[in-house]
Amino acid sequence: MDPTAQGRCRQNQRLAREFYANEKEYPDQVAQSAAEANVQTLIGDLRYLTWSLRTDVGEALGAEVGDALPPPRYGAGLPYRHDAFAGWRLTGEPSTPSIRVWVTADRIVVGLHPGWTTTGWYAEAADRVRSHLPDGCQYFRLRTGAGVYELEPKGSELPGGEFVVGRELPMAEAASPSVRAVVVDTCLQLRPVVDALSGHELVDPPDEVVISGEIDHLDAAATDLLMDRSDLDEIVHLLEDRGQVVFYGPPGTGKTFLAKRLARALAADRPERFAIVQFHPATTYEDFIEGLRPSVVDGQVSYELLPGPLVRMAAAAADDPSGTYVIVIDEINRANLPKVLGELLFLLEYRKEPVRLLYRPAEAFTLPKNLFFIGTMNTADRSLALVDFAMRRRFHAIELRPNREALTTWLTAIVGVDAADP
Repeated sequence: MDPTAQGRCRQNQRLAREFYANEKEYPDQVAQSAAEANVQTLIGDLRYLTWSLRTDVGEALGAEVGDALPPPRYGAGLPYRHDAFAGWRLTGEPSTPSIRVWVTADRIVVGLHPGWTTTGWYAEAADRVRSHLPDGCQYFRLRTGAGVYELEPKGSELPGGEFVVGRELPMAEAASPSVRAVVVDTCLQLRPVVDALSGHELVDPPDEVVISGEIDHLDAAATDLLMDRSDLDEIVHLLEDRGQVVFYGPPGTGKTFLAKRLARALAADRPERFAIVQFHPATTYEDFIEGLRPSVVDGQVSYELLPGPLVRMAAAAADDPSGTYVIVIDEINRANLPKVLGELLFLLEYRKEPVRLLYRPAEAFTLPKNLFFIGTMNTADRSLALVDFAMRRRFHAIELRPNREALTTWLTAIVGVDAADP
């Protein structure tokens, strides 16, 4: 979990109180933008946690689970949230309990929320849970109000009203890799509580919880990148048009960061579906596509044909036509491109036509349509105009420039400083 998560909650709590103090209006556009950026980043971070632990949580609970994520606002016309949670809702259950990692300005709690079915459910759920409080867990009452959204510890005392039963996490633990083990262990402890909540007729849950079995990976990427979703969609449209794009611009404009995050999103956060390579003056055809490599067996030197990143990813994409595969080529303009790419230069434009590779002249090779390329190019090293024209026309070129608005948003929402203060 992002170590700055609680800092964002605290800032949004302050902005929410100012919102109510100004008769349900943010003091200015800067405050509203900061609140929106904070909550989008919070939810984006927790969305990734939700997805990555879904299988583990389901196995620990012995049930299928779907994602439960909060909307950015508390309701129409109300302020942006100053809390967020990663949630896993039990599917196929008569009631609607969910496991949540809940972040507020004051604390982080991992535990079970009883869900909502109808009036009086929280009281009934509390009665069912009464004799099943696991060791090391306690009750937390949800307190809501003007500019306040808190999880109040209640120990072993039944809280009354909406509640969570679980344990509190220190920020250091939540921000470490051990958070996975903590969540799974808590789920195992809470299985008797889940069983106790079963058997209640449910109706539609309230608007405060958004249930989705799938993650919108592009939306999560847009949140992490502090970009408008429409701008990211336009890049994806260009990528789908030709199969490859290149980001170019001066140093420090986020070309590689954007390329890596977009590749991860397109590959649905599946590491085997995207690869990152960096070109340099010594990069060869054999490094990127395939080539003969020496090996020593019983003191004898022999050569074997080893695939490079391109051939490996092409084979994986061909075997999985429903998936999206991406190769990020960082510093693409530093290598001798016609020499490195070889037959790929033809395939980038004519994907449906087979070619014979240098080391496999008897075999036909094609480039799968679900394999995409994202290049990055530093124009301080070499102008785009100096890149081989045949190469340039096969890529959609997207210029990245220093962006004052993005920097202001980052300073305000992530660093927590007033970007308007000189």
